[in-house]
Amino acid sequence: MSKHESEAARTTTGRSVLSGGLWYVASYSIPQGYTLVISIVAARFLGPHGMGRQSFIAFVSITTTSVLAGSMYAAVMRQIGETAGRDRTELLPGLLRWAWRIEGVAALLGGGTLAAAAALGAWPQGAWACAGVATAAGILHSVPTAVLIGLQQFRRAAVVGLTTGLAGTVAVTLVLWQGGGITGMFATEAVIGVLNLLWTGTLARRTLADVERSAEEEAAPGALRDLRRRVGHYALLSSVALFLELIVATRSEFFFLNHYSGNEQIAFYSIAFSAVAGLRLVPKALGSSIAPAFATLFGAGSSERIRSGYSRSLRLLLLLTLPLTAAGLTLGPELIEEVYGRNYAGAGTPVRILLIAFPVIALSSLATSLLAGFGQLKQPIYANAIAATVDITLAATLIPSLDANGAAIANAAAQATSGALLLFFAARFVRPVDWRPTLVLRIAAVSVGVGLAGWGLVDWVDGFLGVALGAVASVAVFAVLAPALGIVAAEDAKWAEQAFGGRIGRLVRVCAVG
Repeated sequence: MSKHESEAARTTTGRSVLSGGLWYVASYSIPQGYTLVISIVAARFLGPHGMGRQSFIAFVSITTTSVLAGSMYAAVMRQIGETAGRDRTELLPGLLRWAWRIEGVAALLGGGTLAAAAALGAWPQGAWACAGVATAAGILHSVPTAVLIGLQQFRRAAVVGLTTGLAGTVAVTLVLWQGGGITGMFATEAVIGVLNLLWTGTLARRTLADVERSAEEEAAPGALRDLRRRVGHYALLSSVALFLELIVATRSEFFFLNHYSGNEQIAFYSIAFSAVAGLRLVPKALGSSIAPAFATLFGAGSSERIRSGYSRSLRLLLLLTLPLTAAGLTLGPELIEEVYGRNYAGAGTPVRILLIAFPVIALSSLATSLLAGFGQLKQPIYANAIAATVDITLAATLIPSLDANGAAIANAAAQATSGALLLFFAARFVRPVDWRPTLVLRIAAVSVGVGLAGWGLVDWVDGFLGVALGAVASVAVFAVLAPALGIVAAEDAKWAEQAFGGRIGRLVRVCAVG
């Protein structure tokens, strides 16, 4: 540790990152549960055709929000973390005011684009108009969220989304039940988006007010201008990476499906993509929570702590992703049919295709966070440029004949390509990455057992009962094989005991080598 580490760096420990990561996981995974409930309800009330149209409008709204807000969010979040690490917190309130102005213009542009589509007759017009309001609110919401996450106030950020998300889920369900249709869904989303914005904005202002009162000096105009310049430069460059990432990591294949295949195939692919995206939320949330910690430690010059933390995170995340992949491959298709109905059996094969790339994608979330913490933008651009080429080429070639299956192949190939390249680039900054190859092989062996156990029960027993028994069998096999083979490094188990404590720490220790 550096002799002159700031208070922010000293308080950035394994326990603090873990605590924040758990809140961040909650803020991503629980809303994914809300989304799953809404998806199931929509599938039942709207049917494949209506659900496909609703999914396409939602995709356009989310993509527009990401294009106009994602790069500024990443830039503000990272620079806040680094600025706090340098003990220059007096600069942060001025940065927030500037970011609000920039994203205010972006919100008008994004919301106006969807409103224009409604005015030009896009069907259904009311849904497109309400989606425009939700888009504008989402763009503005990125600014206060970046402040809270950059200052590692994960709990505050999470509570807002969890509360309004629950209210929104109940409201959307009631709206669909009462026959509100697609337009009613997006009207509800617009109201929830505005409430999210107001609440998170209030929390961000209060947090920065506390920071401003504790600052030891006034913000120098020159220093503030330099900080804004660096944020703008970072946002401009990262916008290129973000655009390419959106092609690779989102459902850009929808445009090809909309042209060649129609709403039913969009619905099949949407369900499969959402199911796998739900699994990705945990590693993505953990990676996002670690990014400000990497930035803070980078600002403090604590390179050895970054290297050891990155290696440990990769090993522990692999322990989670490989068994999940094995269980998903065997249980996922049957579960989709039981939950959504037999009309959605066409989602089974796409979900298996997408799951094949899941382990690489999950690990690459940590690589992305590391590169962001180091302020490296070129490497993600290179990786996503290559992956975007793969995605577009395969989508244009395969979707006309394979429909949703072709979309899944294109997306899985592109994301695997991007993930592998990001892991390679990140490794160059933290050499050597301590993978522990023998542990990887042991985790793989346990995962094979997990998958075979689930497959045997689903193949033997039909319906929900088969899925439930398969899940129980998979967990039981993991519980037996993990301690027997020793799939956790001794130092990782020691870290987990210190970070988690109690039963969870002891449980991890049981699975340790030796």
